[in-house]
Amino acid sequence: MTVMLAVVLLPLLTGCGAAASVAHSGGSAPNSVSFPENIYPPARPLASGTSAEQNCASPAGVVAHPAASVTTFVRLLNEQLDAASLPGLLVHMDQAVWPNAITSWAPGPRLPRGRYVAADIQVVPLWAHRGAFTQFINNACGHALVDGSWMVSYCSPGTRFALCDPGVSTSSLVLQRSGTWLTWYQSAGYLG
Repeated sequence: MTVMLAVVLLPLLTGCGAAASVAHSGGSAPNSVSFPENIYPPARPLASGTSAEQNCASPAGVVAHPAASVTTFVRLLNEQLDAASLPGLLVHMDQAVWPNAITSWAPGPRLPRGRYVAADIQVVPLWAHRGAFTQFINNACGHALVDGSWMVSYCSPGTRFALCDPGVSTSSLVLQRSGTWLTWYQSAGYLG
């Protein structure tokens, strides 16, 4: 079953000036983007008594302790940078961050940007990280997301993470679902 995005997403895409074809359950048009529900289930609200700037990813289908290399996350970040359309960006993200991606999407020609390389990012398996942020995610979103997430921290492409000012960095949580790597949480500042 494919997530029915045409009703909600397509008006936003066309309102943003992006030309996109979103797949529907009856098939897809050439060059369309499909969002199957086994990869893109609806986001879940935060647990009662917690607050954050976004919802939680659904734990459905999340791989616990997924094996990955720095190259996995360099590729994901560069694919997000290279997205030529909003649907092209959303395929790399869980529905938990779609509202932020939609509101921050700027249609039109993409400015040339650098490329991320391994030295530009720091990756830590969230399940092995001990700290207040990990405890917050556990309380707000559940242990399955802690067990299935990598924390990826970075600045701008071409800026070595070791030289990055923590105040201008970004930290993202990335999970694997049905063989697809997805960013499900993003926050300004270093959370490690």
